[in-house]
Amino acid sequence: MHNSTIKRKPCKCGCGKLPKLGYKGYAGLGCIPQEIKDANPEKFKIRSISHRNRAKINDISRKIHSYQLEKNKPNNGLKSDLLKKADNLFSKFIKKRDSDEKGNVTCKFCQNTYNLKDKDSSGDYIIQAMHFVSRSVYSLRYSENNVHAGCCFCNKSQYDNPNGEVYETFKRFLYHKIGVEAVWAMEAEKRNINKLSHADLEDVIKKYT
Repeated sequence: MHNSTIKRKPCKCGCGKLPKLGYKGYAGLGCIPQEIKDANPEKFKIRSISHRNRAKINDISRKIHSYQLEKNKPNNGLKSDLLKKADNLFSKFIKKRDSDEKGNVTCKFCQNTYNLKDKDSSGDYIIQAMHFVSRSVYSLRYSENNVHAGCCFCNKSQYDNPNGEVYETFKRFLYHKIGVEAVWAMEAEKRNINKLSHADLEDVIKKYT
């Protein structure tokens, strides 16, 4: 038996036993002779149910308390909602930055020109914000050097073939724009584990609103 600093006391039922740690008899029910329980079945059934109900109530109370603490935090917006809002604002900024005064964008990968209002056959906008390093790498998700406007067709091609022709074209474009070392640094960032806090997302939202 492992050593314990907890001093055990005799069972409350009067049997004089020293119940094991965690033994239900310690609550005064487990060590009561069976003949007494049999003589008063309803009494002990009610007591047993009462103990179970009390445990359930305590568990629910703890969950409610935890929920209220989380809800009342200063940053009480759901992270998924903040992420969605930050993505939307940043995407609008990128597309506007890379378009001309008429809202036209020439895709850097296929050289086709589309207007920001143009949609594909499914009704989605053709011009999208394309990430060189995947948006799952949070440290670069909102990097203006890592994201440029392109067409949905090239974006899907890059998604389907992460190291394919579109990726290589993207890389050459960035070599000329920001330099080889900066591109290498972004590619190396893929190996790092990083997260976005509520404060990070709120900063992005504030910056691009």
